[in-house]
Amino acid sequence: MQAIEKIRREIDDIDDQMMDLFMKRMELVHAVGIHKKQAAQPISDPKREKEVLDRLKARLSNVNLWPYYKRFVTHMFLLSKEYQK
Repeated sequence: MQAIEKIRREIDDIDDQMMDLFMKRMELVHAVGIHKKQAAQPISDPKREKEVLDRLKARLSNVNLWPYYKRFVTHMFLLSKEYQK
């Protein structure tokens, strides 16, 4: 097997894992949305988003990837808020 094919197979495996985690996350996001609606809380929670970003930034070992990962997580926040609506 060529090296690039092996790498692509590994990427495919990671994509499958990310899909499973995304679906699990969205189930939990839905549950949070129900709670917020029952408690008459707004969907958007900038303080929580900042806490998550700060925690993830501190955890990321490759600081050069932070701008990309931050965009990834920020987009995930947007999708989560849309799904909660």
